[in-house]
Amino acid sequence: KPVLTVATLLNILNMAQILSKNELNFKDNYELLKKNTSLLESQEEFDIDQPDEFIEESMSAYKVCKSQLDMVEIK
Repeated sequence: KPVLTVATLLNILNMAQILSKNELNFKDNYELLKKNTSLLESQEEFDIDQPDEFIEESMSAYKVCKSQLDMVEIK
């Protein structure tokens, strides 16, 4: 039987908090990341003045995808 360490439990709790803040599933978040990546790649120059909402949306989607992949890895 694998033993869960305090660090692992804290990591699981953190992932659960991230997942609870975002209502989209993995596939929807992944599609959002692909769409936003395409938009960024299509720009000739990176626009540092991207709307905060665009950046926050992308970061949230990334965190959800990463958390879900991390949870699969823990299992």
